[in-house]
Amino acid sequence: MSFPFSSRTLGYLVDAISSGYSATGMDTLFLKAEVDGWSRVSGSKAAVVHDLLRNLRDDGGRTACEGAFELARLVLAHGKGGAWDEPARWWTPLRDAVAADGWEFDENSDSFVPLVPGAPMAHETSWIEDELRRRGWTTAAGHYRQAVDNFADGNWAAANSQLRSFCEELLRTAA
Repeated sequence: MSFPFSSRTLGYLVDAISSGYSATGMDTLFLKAEVDGWSRVSGSKAAVVHDLLRNLRDDGGRTACEGAFELARLVLAHGKGGAWDEPARWWTPLRDAVAADGWEFDENSDSFVPLVPGAPMAHETSWIEDELRRRGWTTAAGHYRQAVDNFADGNWAAANSQLRSFCEELLRTAA
């Protein structure tokens, strides 16, 4: 799994966290995101966040990537409702930077949805899966979900395999 966010996104995260949280609030945020083990320096809030994000990126493992996702998700979820004094200053640029990295922040569910570059897919992917399940075509829906998940993870061969299985099952079931 490659690290999910660009340097640009990490810069916006540094701004958002260091301006929107107290030092204690940052510690709590890191605990909630389960990334506290990557924080190794003390100093200014910006330096602490910068070090944490750099360590997550340098690690690049599955746990580090999942922690970075959760950290960004928590920050966007907390800031979306105007919980901070000036969310507009950082919220939209952070959301847009995350989208440029291939992830749409769904404000209704406070979650990330993978994007195909240049085309938001959140509504379409959930609608297809919901429609398949509504019809009781759970096997086809399962193959579809695995194809989307593998595509989002960059596992092209697995996504192709599941898409093929999805199409076969869809045709068999619809017939």
